[in-house]
Amino acid sequence: MEASVGAINRYPVKSMLGERLEQAVVGAGGLLGDRGYAVVDVADGKVGSAKNPGKWRGLLAFRAEYLADPEPDQPPPPALISLPNGGQIRTDAPDIDAVLSKLLDRPVRLDVSVPTPTAPLVLDEVWPDIDGLAPEEFVESTRVGSTEVGEAISAIPMAMFAPPGSF
Repeated sequence: MEASVGAINRYPVKSMLGERLEQAVVGAGGLLGDRGYAVVDVADGKVGSAKNPGKWRGLLAFRAEYLADPEPDQPPPPALISLPNGGQIRTDAPDIDAVLSKLLDRPVRLDVSVPTPTAPLVLDEVWPDIDGLAPEEFVESTRVGSTEVGEAISAIPMAMFAPPGSF
C-alpha cells in the first residue's frame, strides 16, 4: 500500500484557521506547535472550540500563523492572528484579550498555559445524532446539557485527549 501527504496544516490557535506548511516536525505528541494557544471564555473558564458551533462559530473567521518556528519543549512563539475585520494582531500584544473579546462578543482571554491532568481546562463538545460517533456511555457520562435540537453537549477535560504541550 502506498501513501502520500497531500498537505500539512498547523493551527497555532485552537479552532481558528491555520497555516499550510511545506515541512513540519512531528513527534509523539503530534505536529510541533499545533494548537499552542486557545481562546478561553472568562465567564465559564471553558476553552473555545468549534466543536460547540452554537457558541464558538466565530472562531472560524480568524486565521493564525506563527511568526517563528516552534521549538521542542518551549512555549509557543508569538503568532499573527488575521481578524475577520481585516486587521491583524499578535498573540503577545498587550490588548489581545480586549480585541478578541470585542470581535467574539464575549469576555475571553488568549491562553498559552497548557492543560495538564492535574489542572485541566474544559471544552464543550456537541454530539450530532449520528450512530457510532462516540460511545453512548462516554457521551452520557460527560453530558452537561443539550442543544435546542436535543443534541448532547459534553464537558470534556482537555488533558483527557490533548497531547502534552497543546490544546
